[in-house]
Amino acid sequence: MADFLVDANILVYALDARDPFKLSRAGQVLDLLVQSDRGALSAQTLSEFFASTQRKRILPHDIAEAAVADLVRSWPVFDVTSDAVTDAIRGVRLYGFSYFDSLLWATAKENGIPTILSEDGQDAQVIEGVQRRNPLLAGFDVGLLE
Repeated sequence: MADFLVDANILVYALDARDPFKLSRAGQVLDLLVQSDRGALSAQTLSEFFASTQRKRILPHDIAEAAVADLVRSWPVFDVTSDAVTDAIRGVRLYGFSYFDSLLWATAKENGIPTILSEDGQDAQVIEGVQRRNPLLAGFDVGLLE
């Protein structure tokens, strides 16, 4: 079972050389999750990753497409369900999340994943049993991912 659902911003920073610290830290986080087999993605994460790499011109289309295919082969990927969509809408109303942050939260909750790794949101905040952690903060203990 996965312990961490990874947001698209972590995947993007692992390829974006514009911020050397985030590039290094995101790469380290992803490497640790692959080694420990404790990470997962959602179909939403893959979509946002592809769209972001294209919008920000981080990767050419063919390389971004290959990166998504590699992620699908290498990570557990959770589908976005209709129940997650309705729960996400509730999360927007109750907790003030953006819709896409709320959808990631709802997907984690639906699949029993206790922690989301994302730059977005308040670090260490727990909502309905799902905690959001920002692994890009300087004080984040990457040992938690092992």
